[in-house]
Amino acid sequence: MKLEGDYNQINVIILRTTAIDPEPRVEKTAKWLQEDGFRVTILGWDREGTSNIRDGLNGITIERSRYKGKYGGGLGNLFGLVQFNIHILIRLFHSKPEIVHACDLDTLLPALLYCKFNRKKIVYDIFDFYSESRQVGKLKETIKNLERWACQKCDSIIIVHEKRIEQLGSISDNLCNKMEVIYNTPEEIKLNNIDSQPDYFCYVGVLHPDRGIDHIIKVTKQIPTVRFIYAGYGPLENELALLSSNVTNIEFMGRVDYDTALRLEAGALAIVAFYDSSLGGNNLFAAPNKLFEALMLGKPLITSEGTLLADIVKSEDIGYVVPFGDEELLGKTLLHIVNNPIEVEQKGKRAKYLYDIKYSANLAKERLLGIYNKIADIVSD
Repeated sequence: MKLEGDYNQINVIILRTTAIDPEPRVEKTAKWLQEDGFRVTILGWDREGTSNIRDGLNGITIERSRYKGKYGGGLGNLFGLVQFNIHILIRLFHSKPEIVHACDLDTLLPALLYCKFNRKKIVYDIFDFYSESRQVGKLKETIKNLERWACQKCDSIIIVHEKRIEQLGSISDNLCNKMEVIYNTPEEIKLNNIDSQPDYFCYVGVLHPDRGIDHIIKVTKQIPTVRFIYAGYGPLENELALLSSNVTNIEFMGRVDYDTALRLEAGALAIVAFYDSSLGGNNLFAAPNKLFEALMLGKPLITSEGTLLADIVKSEDIGYVVPFGDEELLGKTLLHIVNNPIEVEQKGKRAKYLYDIKYSANLAKERLLGIYNKIADIVSD
């Protein structure tokens, strides 16, 4: 049996259908594993060909395949996804990693095929349940059953919040015992040269219709004393950029790296994280990076009613909840935040305290390495 941290002969390949540019959860997972002695490679899918084919990240290799696709393209991405999965399969059989870390169902199936054929270990990291987050039409129930079946075949399963277990429905004790909760929590960092008197609201993330960014833009246009800065990419990128162009109190920064994202959030009055609850599925159970970034940075969160995020914000008193699409109440909420700095500061302090005692990166790292050290000991014997 190897000593903890002595895993330099164990190869891990992480699979994800994004360009990893950036992808905080994937990058953080790879970093923690490498620091513990594992050799890590990340395989990503750059659907629109905007990133380098190969990159280095603190000694970790990121390889990106450029099969055509579009973010949010639904079944229109099927051909590109099949090509990427074939590439994954060839790459895995060539590299022969001892452990495969598959993120979401769209990379799990080729990983399972390789691991079962070669008797290797597989960790399934569920960012979002596939049938609830993709446009799959009448295939929804079939895919849900497929994902439940695939979970049974994995050695370990990671979910982003304990409430996500409910989405699988009735599960066996064996499957439940394979699960570990690892929140989307960032490592605590100290950011220099951050404005000590914030005067804007901030959103960084996917620019998708269910995130309500158009509502924030419309409201901000009507309130000259409120500033809104947003960044990211996605299917609404051009539409939102046009909607907010030539508006003096709104700034769109496009795609930014993670350090810039944290700096934007650290300098904000509050961080926006809306999800349209009427769509159900993953929107009801989302526990995104922005929640844990807000906690780590000590910033209040503004989110939408009827979601897990809203339940957390209300029960912990760390922000503000507005019904999705209610622009009148959103405007009043933004002005309330601007005009009540002491209240806002108190909510931020509670957020930071909650991060320290429950959601810190140290706790998340311990859980991840606990999973891998247990699997690595089996592999090494």
